Amino acid sequence: MRRITLTPLIKFEVVDPSSSVIYGKLKLRVPACLLVDRENTIQAIFEPESGCWPGSGVIFYISIKYVTLYEFRTSTLTTISFSTECRVSVVQVKDFSVLIPRELYRQLADNVVEINVANYDVYKPLLVSVYGKSIIENIGVSSYILKYAP
Repeated sequence: MRRITLTPLIKFEVVDPSSSVIYGKLKLRVPACLLVDRENTIQAIFEPESGCWPGSGVIFYISIKYVTLYEFRTSTLTTISFSTECRVSVVQVKDFSVLIPRELYRQLADNVVEINVANYDVYKPLLVSVYGKSIIENIGVSSYILKYAP
């Protein structure tokens, strides 16, 4: 049985045209070990904490950070979206799969990687480019990449 880590990952805020703030938290359940060339399931849990806007939502870009012999690198694994509309339930949960390619595995200086959020975008009608957005806290989740299951 593999160990799963539940870690607060990101808090964000968006100022919308009415000057209210949408603020929330994304948590990821990441396997302690990710397998190469296999689908690895990660669970994303989104908890809006304040604010909402009709027709709005947020898209998170999930990335992997790793060390090669020469540098630190970051690659986007996938995107995942959640609604920030007022009528949506407080906690939203989605599972998604990521594939760690053998080519990435061959580049690693060690087997420890970090899964985190590289960036996020907001659905319209929020005017994010005019009013701004910010990531308040972004704590990555560490995992090991293994070629074979232990």
